[in-house]
Amino acid sequence: MEKAEENSIPVMTSDGTRSDILGEKKETKNVFSNRKVFSNNRNGLLKKTQVKEKSKENDVSEEIQKSPTSSMCNESKENAKSFSNSNVELDSKIEMLEEELREAAVLEASLYSVVAEHGSSTNKVHAPARRLSRFYLHACRANTQDKRASAARAAISGLVVVSKACGNDVPRLTFWLSNSVVLRATVSHTIGEMHLCSDSLDDWVDPQTFLLALQKFEAWIFSRIIESVWWQTLTPYMQSAAAKSSSSRKTSSRRCGLGDQEQGNFSVELWKKAFKDACERLCPIRACGHECGCLAVLAKLVMEQLVGRLDVAMFNAILRESADEMPTDPISDPLSDSKVLPIPAGRSSFGAGVQLKNSIGDWSRWLSDLFDIDDTESPEDSNEVGDCKNVECEGSFKAFSLLNALSDLMMLPSEMLADRSTRKEVCPKFSAPLIIRALNNFVADEFNPNPVSQAVFEALEEDLSEAGEEAISNFPCMATPIAYSPPSATSLTDIIGSQAVLRKSYTSDDELDELDSSITSIMVENPYGSPTSKEPNWMKMGKVGRKVVRYQLIREIWKDGE
Repeated sequence: MEKAEENSIPVMTSDGTRSDILGEKKETKNVFSNRKVFSNNRNGLLKKTQVKEKSKENDVSEEIQKSPTSSMCNESKENAKSFSNSNVELDSKIEMLEEELREAAVLEASLYSVVAEHGSSTNKVHAPARRLSRFYLHACRANTQDKRASAARAAISGLVVVSKACGNDVPRLTFWLSNSVVLRATVSHTIGEMHLCSDSLDDWVDPQTFLLALQKFEAWIFSRIIESVWWQTLTPYMQSAAAKSSSSRKTSSRRCGLGDQEQGNFSVELWKKAFKDACERLCPIRACGHECGCLAVLAKLVMEQLVGRLDVAMFNAILRESADEMPTDPISDPLSDSKVLPIPAGRSSFGAGVQLKNSIGDWSRWLSDLFDIDDTESPEDSNEVGDCKNVECEGSFKAFSLLNALSDLMMLPSEMLADRSTRKEVCPKFSAPLIIRALNNFVADEFNPNPVSQAVFEALEEDLSEAGEEAISNFPCMATPIAYSPPSATSLTDIIGSQAVLRKSYTSDDELDELDSSITSIMVENPYGSPTSKEPNWMKMGKVGRKVVRYQLIREIWKDGE
């Protein structure tokens, strides 16, 4: 190769090209030399790396020999920490499930298993309120805000569920309304002695939120009661079917005088029967003349709203232009047969005013006997209703206020209505348009034979644009919306003042035992079969099977409340 390099001899290849052998040999030599160097370097690097790894292994082995239990301790600490965290999560989940189980058991014993019927025992009627109040106050004493909020939500949800299940069954609705009022009064009376903190973002932690929710529930169920009694009990008395019994009666030959006396007597008796039916719907026990454990003030509040609606309905029907005029509104003007009115529709006179006044007196005395509604009581004497100072609570209820004002207007001499100041004094209830409408229907009779003069109409027409703040000007007059005035806690001191409502009833444990083994209360062992026939032993089912835990949780709450 050295000689060839010196001579530089080119070589012909097979494809006709020339190749420099020396150049190729040189390149081949360089490649071999480079590979040798790379191999040496690589071996050197491997040796250095292996040395370092061996040294590290020696160091680790020395550390392990120096501290043989260090890694095992770290692993045990980590395992213990993870096990502790899992235990905390499991305990928290068990506590949450136990609380939900307690709530379900309380709702079952307080609401779902209760027969919602009226009775003479106040303690028995208000057993749901007593049990729910102990449940909520137990959560308050636990000083756990989450439990307090959860108990409040559970109580409200349970009351709504059982009330919706009542449908239009008015006695059951009044049963739950009475329990809600007693529950609210009991909690309001008791939490005043507790020092509860409410620093949570959950509004239900605050007891005032619970009380406000109970009040809204009461307003909702109060409205359902009124609508049910109005449409199912009172509205049928406004139809033609209710007036059929008067068709066969002989009409009086005297159409004037003291109005239509026969129609007035029929109307009085008809609506007295309607009020009696309404009383039976609200409280069947009290309607029969017996004492009932439910709150009597609630039936009074309901009837005040219903009488107010009926007052507007009769007022609009009497001021119709004729007896054949059709109703215009299902609530404010629903009377389809004018024969159910105490006086003929579309006709006003002095005698009609007297007849209307006498009918109102009969109805008011009947309502006072049934519901203790006294339209002569003063606001100072009425401390049963309302803990707010709004318009509905300031003044006492006056039955048939519109009809009373209309009867006074019919008996007034028409000349007194010409003067504005005198008119506002003797007839402040109505504005000029309504007075004109009543005078247009005026019919002279023996007590007031003089017709209304034109001067009186001219004086009234001059004041059409002026009306008092409380004067009624629109016709037909619209009924006021339902307004619930919740009974205050102070008005229920006879029930909750002695804390008797919080005491456990002597039958509570028996009722829990019956829930625990409810099948034994209806199953009788081999009632009709032969002595030899094989029948299941029903009596052993509540003792042998799995023990029910949720009722034991209720017993703990009741024991805490004793």
